Amino acid sequence: MSTTTSPTHRQSLTGADDSNDITEMEDINSSIINFASQSNVLTRVHDNKSDPKLSSGWDDDNDDGIFAKDMNDPKEQVLTAAEDGNLESLKNLINNNPSLLSARDADGYTALHRAAYSGHTDIVEYLLSIGANPEWITNDGWTVLHCAATWSMCEVVALLLRHGVDVNSRSHGNLTPLHLAISSCQPEDRVITTVRYLLEAPGIDAAAISNCGDSPLRVAGRTSAKITEMLIRYFSKP
Repeated sequence: MSTTTSPTHRQSLTGADDSNDITEMEDINSSIINFASQSNVLTRVHDNKSDPKLSSGWDDDNDDGIFAKDMNDPKEQVLTAAEDGNLESLKNLINNNPSLLSARDADGYTALHRAAYSGHTDIVEYLLSIGANPEWITNDGWTVLHCAATWSMCEVVALLLRHGVDVNSRSHGNLTPLHLAISSCQPEDRVITTVRYLLEAPGIDAAAISNCGDSPLRVAGRTSAKITEMLIRYFSKP
């Protein structure tokens, strides 16, 4: 299983719907980072990643709020193969049932989303080559680029940008991939590389404002002096 932190547990950094376990967080919290630290969301996600029995969502239908995967379900098989980097298994599953290409989990994540946040560039390339749509969104409005940017999968970010994805795509809380890349808790070198790739993308709106009033520069001011300097240099260019 991938050693990256799984964001298929409902993305509380975005907020989306009053019916979700964590509701409208982008609107009611003063910042992405402050909310994450207050609720220990990132700690929970990191702790849960190592458990192979976890489902994709924080569902509350049992005492632990966690479902075991039904590995007899072809949909779960294809989603897990994508997340775990098992390309041959993924190919076999999709060849036998092409409809699995667009299969989603309870939170709206497809195999492409899972491969992207796990950093499996070979699987991302394969899925794109057979028609997976990188603009598919999750229940919270996350595109594949949002996922890759959040978890600082810079190689996947570069691949998606070369593929022509919308660098300014918005979540339901109006967060762009750049907002999420800057707020990432991944190793600093990967975060900086991811932010640099996004800033180099043609047409990037580096001043986009989220629903809670945050620009990328404002987020960087709370999270990283180096990224703040990067953004200041970016805005200073003639």
